Amino acid sequence: MIAPCSARSFQTRLFAALLPFCALASASLAHAATTSAPAATTFKEARKAYVQRIDAHPPSGNIDKDFSGFLQPQHRSGVELARVELAHGHNSVLRTIAEGIVAHADRDRPVTTSAAPLDSAQRQAVNARLAKADSAARAAFSQPLVGTLDAQFARLMDAHHQRAIAYAETEVHYGRDQSLIALANHILGGQRHEHRQMQRIQQDTAPSQH
Repeated sequence: MIAPCSARSFQTRLFAALLPFCALASASLAHAATTSAPAATTFKEARKAYVQRIDAHPPSGNIDKDFSGFLQPQHRSGVELARVELAHGHNSVLRTIAEGIVAHADRDRPVTTSAAPLDSAQRQAVNARLAKADSAARAAFSQPLVGTLDAQFARLMDAHHQRAIAYAETEVHYGRDQSLIALANHILGGQRHEHRQMQRIQQDTAPSQH
């Protein structure tokens, strides 16, 4: 026979059972508050938003912190670019890439780490690599939009991928958080493949030189 529990005991157990759901709801609300900005609907808007996101997260030299903080805004910009391509683009390869990016829009969530920071020399090396990647992406996204919309998407997404590759390679080389290192290796496989596709498309669509 199970002994009846007191009202206080029942309340205590009920609170304990509901606590994880309360925490999940709080996290969801906090996430919603950070993602409430309207999504870009043109490449011009997406370029501006991406550069703003780069500037809002300058490297700290702690690669695990930098890489985990890089993931959400980087993915959000990729989704914005992909949606413009799907709305107006025609190249079947590029549209397939865009569909794959949008299909994983649910990955737009914060990633955290509690890994220990690097020593001073390593932080300097990390800062140099990430600052170089940020500078290259910022420059590419500040160039005038020329050519067809497909050509614009290929150039922008190629620069977007190159920054992702640089961050992921730096995480693999210097990172201490094993889950982030595994994620970086996973990202590298897909990003390098799509980077090669973007390069081929840009070569195929480049104006002939006579």
